[in-house]
Amino acid sequence: MHFGSKSSRTALFFVIGCWVFGLASAEQPRVAFVTSVTGNGNLSSWPDAGGASGLAAGDAICRARAGAAGLANAENFVAWLSDADDDAFCRVHGLSGKRSDNCGQAELPPPAGPWVRTDGFPFAQTIDRALFPGYEVIGPLALNESGGAANILFMTGTNTQGAAVTPGQFSGDCDGWTNGSNQAPLTLGSPTRTHSAWTNGGGSTSCSQQRPIACFESGPGPALPDYASSGLIAFATTTFGPADLETWSLADPGLTGIAAGDSICRNEAAAAGLDAPDSFKVWLSDGSSNAIDRLEADGPWVRVDGAPVAADRAELTSGRLFVPINLRPDGVFTGLVAHTGTNANGQAGPSNCLDWTSAASTDQGLRGLSGETIASWTQGIQFGCDFGGVLYCFSDSLPEDSGIIFSDRFQAPTN
Repeated sequence: MHFGSKSSRTALFFVIGCWVFGLASAEQPRVAFVTSVTGNGNLSSWPDAGGASGLAAGDAICRARAGAAGLANAENFVAWLSDADDDAFCRVHGLSGKRSDNCGQAELPPPAGPWVRTDGFPFAQTIDRALFPGYEVIGPLALNESGGAANILFMTGTNTQGAAVTPGQFSGDCDGWTNGSNQAPLTLGSPTRTHSAWTNGGGSTSCSQQRPIACFESGPGPALPDYASSGLIAFATTTFGPADLETWSLADPGLTGIAAGDSICRNEAAAAGLDAPDSFKVWLSDGSSNAIDRLEADGPWVRVDGAPVAADRAELTSGRLFVPINLRPDGVFTGLVAHTGTNANGQAGPSNCLDWTSAASTDQGLRGLSGETIASWTQGIQFGCDFGGVLYCFSDSLPEDSGIIFSDRFQAPTN
């Protein structure tokens, strides 16, 4: 592990350095990953299926991948997949059946989890908290069984409550994971997104396409360690509205455009009791300024829970964050779009709602996806300026007597 000094003092940019899978002194946390191997929706055709079919083939694939990577308890891994008879929610509890029927029990079992990824960073506390309505996903799945970057949308057949999707034109489970044709639909999850998209938000595709699956070590496990880091705070606003920022209730009177956005960020930071609230700046570009040029600090930035967002300006503009800016200053997770007008490199994008003064549907503004870690966190999609969104807010200063030590262990995975 390599450490670099950001100042002469030694405030810790936390990493789980000594808490790794090789330690045998304590029960290890449950692990979740996306497979490095891919295949079509007929899971029996995958080499790791071992002659099984359907959900049993998915579980065999997960166990084979976990074993090949040397993960502990490889025999306990199950695929995050649902079919007409069994929900993924029940399966990660080591049970069968439907969540709506308590997985065949008198009452719902104690929640499975928590899970970490294969780099040791947390995915979620428990499965119920990772699903509707809270979507408390700490960091996206992001990695395969060996710690490499996972970038391909994966098969789930599972909705936002962990249950089987209703088969239709835009959703499906490949006929119970037995159909690899281009006529069968497939519901996908995203390895780079949080909120609902991690299980049902990657869109739908044909079962003939080559996709990975997600794998979870089943059952309850030990609590997550403290994963908080020191750094400058970045958050998504609690308030939201159209792109004419002057109209927002938290905008200081008389301010428009980016200046109004800065005041919204500072007022939210002050209301939440964050340090140096007057240092916060909104992540927006307009016709005369780029978002990245408005920031003077070089990070690192963390969310209000201490999860690392980006180690420095270079990582912030690399097109890949470590965790998304999906946490509000009150600690509530969000998945709303954010007004940005900013491309992944931090430079002004193609549209900015007339410098953030228009709420007209006929004008356009570039938005980001607050649950995303790849470029679309800021460079997501263009909407009419009447469409509501949140703002990203970044602290731009540290107290003079503070220092940061940070590690490259939690840099975003490379492609």
